[in-house]
Amino acid sequence: MVGMPRSSSPLVDVEHVPFYEHKDDYYVVASFLVPYKRIDLIVRAFNAMPNRRLMILGDGQQERELKAMAGPNISFGGHLPRAAFLDAIARAKA
Repeated sequence: MVGMPRSSSPLVDVEHVPFYEHKDDYYVVASFLVPYKRIDLIVRAFNAMPNRRLMILGDGQQERELKAMAGPNISFGGHLPRAAFLDAIARAKA
């Protein structure tokens, strides 16, 4: 961007994010669970792929509805402390 100082550091603080070379066999979505975020579309997609595991992190007004529609390959982690959240993200396949 014009006028922005160049930096060799990333704009995201990655220093405290763990790195795992070998990922676990699950995908993750982290969000506030409200209708406009459309997490229901992700749940429907993973319901159609029962051999793929999804972990949903976060909470919100749509949590009960999403749990009701989720297949057995979808788990809910709720709101996690920062270290546990970063670990879950770092271990995920995507």
